[in-house]
Amino acid sequence: MSLDRKSLAQFRVLVALAKVDGKLDGAEEEALTAMLGDRAGDLSDLVAESVEIDEELALLDEAERRRLYQSAFALAYADGNASVHEVSLLKKILPDPGEHSTLGQVLGETLDTLVPGRIVATADPIQREMEITEDTLKYSTLAAVAGAMPLPGIGIIADLAVIAIQTKMVHDIGQHWGHNMDRAAIRAFIGGVAGSAGLRIAINNLSRFVPGWGSAVGATTSFAATYALGIVAQRYFEAGRGLDESELKSLFAEASRRGRDTFAAKKSEIEALQEAHGPALEDLARRLQSGQLTRAEYDAAIASLRD
Repeated sequence: MSLDRKSLAQFRVLVALAKVDGKLDGAEEEALTAMLGDRAGDLSDLVAESVEIDEELALLDEAERRRLYQSAFALAYADGNASVHEVSLLKKILPDPGEHSTLGQVLGETLDTLVPGRIVATADPIQREMEITEDTLKYSTLAAVAGAMPLPGIGIIADLAVIAIQTKMVHDIGQHWGHNMDRAAIRAFIGGVAGSAGLRIAINNLSRFVPGWGSAVGATTSFAATYALGIVAQRYFEAGRGLDESELKSLFAEASRRGRDTFAAKKSEIEALQEAHGPALEDLARRLQSGQLTRAEYDAAIASLRD
């Protein structure tokens, strides 16, 4: 399915931003291609193009620029501090300090929050594997529900919630094996395995507004990435945290394909859970956005939904 001209303009700017500081490397492009499935042709074409930023932005109205800004902000800041070039491009898209401040607070709190776990390690390998498999599916399903949120303005908050869900899942899997990783170690692990969290969030957020894509991309990619991270984390801790980054990335690529197949097999079940949990997630996102909840309270509420 090809993109309309305005959607194409937004994706062009986003990919140009990713290429500015090398966020879109070969491994990242491969991972995104796998996640987007039959929609990946559009992305592959964009990666090879030379983009005139000002020409693309001139096609967009204020609402479209604001949506693009949300995605671009996540791409620039989700993995750390933005570069001078990234900040300059963000200002071109939307010179709005208020928007910057709001997104920065939500994103910063997302990266700084880790809901503690209370899992006791077990020596029984069969029980441990069953519990980890069950947890991986629950977290992946919850990530799919969050990733599918279609609402303008708060969809990006749900995308950020996927980071918290994945962080909590890796933390819990580690506890099953008797390991307690701190937030920084988990972020490094996820980044080394799955690449730029910001790029995945950015693609998901823009995809909500593309005719014919809707929330399907967000649900599928969020489930597949979370499922794959669960599989890789299980192998990582099973090996005593001795696998190197190339082995982990290879495992992630294969597990992502399995994740897409698993999503397809469980689609009706996931859609039922979307109906059950969607209103609660929407309410939580709005309360976070309005300041009624702290990020820690929001993430704790998200984590409780998996049960």
